[in-house]
Amino acid sequence: MALRREPHVLVVGGSDSSGGAGIARDIETISSIGVRT
Repeated sequence: MALRREPHVLVVGGSDSSGGAGIARDIETISSIGVRT
């Protein structure tokens, strides 16, 4: 049986009160390309 390898994403950042950047935006972007969070 072959092992299933899933890619990993490491997000290093902070927060941005304007909503244009930061971890929240990174998670949105990662989710939009089909990566589970």
